[in-house]
Amino acid sequence: MEAGVSRLTPREQAVLASWIRWGVYKLVAHELELGEQTVKNHATSIINKLDVRTFGQAAVIWDRAVRRYHVERRSGQRRSGQDRRATPG
Repeated sequence: MEAGVSRLTPREQAVLASWIRWGVYKLVAHELELGEQTVKNHATSIINKLDVRTFGQAAVIWDRAVRRYHVERRSGQRRSGQDRRATPG
């Protein structure tokens, strides 16, 4: 994942992923069983770690990093699967 994204704690990652789903702090708080102010505190921390101005910008960075991770992971699995088939056994 991107450099800034890798610095997020597991809880910050969960808050960001939930915010992408819901887009509202109150719903994120409900889903993660946190107080709304706690979610806002996590949002501030995420914004600072990713060096962006808004939580929406942080969400875009997170979404791109997650998508890139999954694409790279699938590509690696395909390559290793092809390598195994090409190797005489």
